Amino acid sequence: MIFVSTSPRKTAGLGRLLGSCLSGGSAVALVGSLGSGKTTFVRGMASGLGVEKSEVKSPGFVFLHVYNGKSPVYHFDLYRLCSPRDLSGIGFDEFVWDAGAVSVVEWAERAADALPEDRLNIRFIDLGGTKRKISVTPQGERSRRILKWFSRK
Repeated sequence: MIFVSTSPRKTAGLGRLLGSCLSGGSAVALVGSLGSGKTTFVRGMASGLGVEKSEVKSPGFVFLHVYNGKSPVYHFDLYRLCSPRDLSGIGFDEFVWDAGAVSVVEWAERAADALPEDRLNIRFIDLGGTKRKISVTPQGERSRRILKWFSRK
């Protein structure tokens, strides 16, 4: 599925809609350049999972934030990760495979093969100004079901 967002509010709204479709065990991998809307999308997604928008921050120098909602939300930002080998040092596997939580990984390409095989892959492309192209691709049966449910909303 491909969406074009024309504002941060619409990007967050799309995230909120997707968040309302997620439950424990869901994994979302986000890829896009700096400023392409990943954290804005996560803010919306967390809201759809019952997390206060004000709680969601760009992790910056922190690899992981944990938010409490209808399911715990693990928000990873791997921008400063030096190597996929460093994931074990932050306990990545322990969190991302938690069947009771939703895992959202910004800069997911830096996690290489450590991501769950069944996940939603979301790519953000900056089209200039506040316009973003957002493509959502399911990988695995659970993610296909989530995307099907999402497309009906």
